[in-house]
Amino acid sequence: MYQQPSHSKPRPELPNLPPPKKSRAWLWIILGVVGVLVCSCIGLIAIAASHQNASSTDNQIGYAIDALPWSVLVSSAKETQQGNFAPSQGTTYLIFTIELTNTSSDVQHTSSLLQWTLDGSNNVEYAESIGANVQTPEGTVAPGASVNGQIAYEVPLDLHQFTLTFEPNPGSDTLVTWDITV
Repeated sequence: MYQQPSHSKPRPELPNLPPPKKSRAWLWIILGVVGVLVCSCIGLIAIAASHQNASSTDNQIGYAIDALPWSVLVSSAKETQQGNFAPSQGTTYLIFTIELTNTSSDVQHTSSLLQWTLDGSNNVEYAESIGANVQTPEGTVAPGASVNGQIAYEVPLDLHQFTLTFEPNPGSDTLVTWDITV
């Protein structure tokens, strides 16, 4: 019989290779997830610590507080019915007397509307009132200089607990607060 010549090349013998290793992709995925969780926790702790350090809540009227670049003194809080306009029925003016001293070596600017807020224990934020007859602490303050003034808020007569908040640098996370009872 006639055999047709084989045109195929002989197969080379493969060397003895160890069996393929099992994929450990799942291990890398788990390690990656754990790493992300650890980094997230560290980040949250750092953020919480910075907010805790940046905010101060045990401040008292009559004591100066360092809130760089300012030294802040809230010297009094009083209620009054007097002003350029009488307060609305059922409300009174709550007036804070404030002194801000620039403790930095640079000129600073202060604005009562941008840096001060008042919240009542009823979870309402009260806007600064223009009806009271006060001179607000505003303007440009030279290094080492001070500015004095008063900030007035129109609040309900029957509300007596408030939180006054000062933001030394508008837009920053640093807040200084006073818990006020009148």
